[in-house]
Amino acid sequence: MGKYTVIAEVSQSILALLRNELSPELIKKYEQINLCNPSKPEDVKVGIHLYDIQENSDFVQRNMIQKSNNELQFPPQSLTLYYLITVYSTADRQSKAVDEQRILGRVMQILGDHPRLENEALVGSLQEAGETFEIIRENMPYEDKIKLWQFPNTPYQLSMVYKVQPVRLESTKTKPIKRVKDVSIELKGEDHEHKSSR
Repeated sequence: MGKYTVIAEVSQSILALLRNELSPELIKKYEQINLCNPSKPEDVKVGIHLYDIQENSDFVQRNMIQKSNNELQFPPQSLTLYYLITVYSTADRQSKAVDEQRILGRVMQILGDHPRLENEALVGSLQEAGETFEIIRENMPYEDKIKLWQFPNTPYQLSMVYKVQPVRLESTKTKPIKRVKDVSIELKGEDHEHKSSR
């Protein structure tokens, strides 16, 4: 369960994974793999764009969490993060398409070989919390990808869509509870009635 930084840290964890696996073999400068808006890739060769966040009903937690002996914490929000991963090549016109397809193939291979983000693959507070996140490729039709690509004056680039879940965003809302100190027990029978307190 993460703090308000959990969304940014999941994005940074995906970024770190792709940088470690792609650079320097396919992409010499790791800075060319970055979080960015697809309409402004600048010097980016692999862009990671968080385009949507939705509540995930499959992982909803309804029970309160015992934070201490005197306090309960409200359950976290369960989220799914949706990413558009786009490849941009700076190669010449003749080899540009092949270069982009090679890089995209490697990205798909990396994320396919790492279906979970966990342990040392996580950054920041997520590693301390021992969280685990699933990385799932969305088989989105081309027409739906085009609808996502609402960037003026920017031609569509071949992209892949991935979702990461469950991302739990903790609540800051708590509820005080009182500890039971006295218990009263009443025993009833046919011939006697006994009441004791402790």
